Parts: sequence; structure tokens; C-alpha cells
Amino acid sequence: GQQQKLIENARGSIADLLKLINELLELERIEDGKLPLARQSILLATVLNKSVDAVASYARRQELELSITPTNLSVNADREKLQQVVINLLSNAIKFSPKNSSIEIVVEQDNCHALVKITDKGPGIPVEFQERIFERFSQVRVDDRRYGSGLGLSICQAIVQAHGGSIGVHCAPTQGSTFWFTVPLDLKPA
Repeated sequence: GQQQKLIENARGSIADLLKLINELLELERIEDGKLPLARQSILLATVLNKSVDAVASYARRQELELSITPTNLSVNADREKLQQVVINLLSNAIKFSPKNSSIEIVVEQDNCHALVKITDKGPGIPVEFQERIFERFSQVRVDDRRYGSGLGLSICQAIVQAHGGSIGVHCAPTQGSTFWFTVPLDLKPA
């Protein structure tokens, strides 16, 4: 009983540590410009739908509704890496959302970029943390819940920037958070 519990705890700690090490290595690679991006023309809708599918059961457990604005925009991006960004942002949104609320994914065109906005109805992020939240190991406590290992958002930022886009967060008082990022459109030569 007791020993088994200790072994399981140790196993869990080792798994967490390995995840952290892998995330750090990935961040190092991205920041050294060594992250190979397999860029291609992809429909943004495909990335968003696959990302929503990946978190759907987590959202159901929290009794949340996920909605996506239909979009026919194509982007020039690495599909897996972009999905990693969207899944990460959606997971955070789910974690901070009150039960029976909704998370909206809205897509707009912003010049030669696609702008993706993920809005939740959570408690929002205090202004003083909004800049720091993308820094490594910066954990923000909101309503006794923490944003990630403090690496997830820095990896999102690094991936988006490697694509030539930008990322940020906007919080209206008491109205939740909107995490947004931009990624270059695939502009076919006319």
C-alpha cells in the first residue's frame, strides 16, 4: 500500500520532470532558430477543428461549449506546430473557464496575416501579469489555478514568432481573456 503509493508518486514526478526537460529542449531549439518548420499551405479551419477535437473530452468534462467561426483562410505554416499552439491555448482556456460557459474561436484577416482569437469567460488575467505570462517559468495564479508549467505559453510564443507572427492576451475587466496570435496567410501569386 504505502510503498506502492510512494513508487507511483515518484513515477509521476519523473514523468513531470521529463516533460519539463523536453519542453525546455524544444524551447532551446526554437530560440536557436533550429526548429525545423515543415511549412505548407494549410486550411486554418483544419488546424482549428483538429485542435478542438483534441480537447473535446476535456471541455465536455467541464461542461463547456466550444465554437469556431467558419473560415476559408489558408495559412503558410507547420500544421503540427500550429496545432500545438492552439491546443495549448484551448487547454488553458478550458482550465480557467467556469462550468457551463463557452469558449469562442474567432478568425479574422489582418492584412497578410490570419488573426486567431480564443476567448473564454474565466476570471481574466491581472494587468500586471499580462506581459510576464509569456516568460519562462512565470506562473500566474488566477482563482487558485495556475497557468501551466510556466513553459507552455513561452513555447507557443516561440512557435508563433518562428512563423513570423505575434501573440498576446487581452482581458476586459471581469469578462474573461482573449488569447490571440497571428500567422502569415498563404497568399497565392495572382
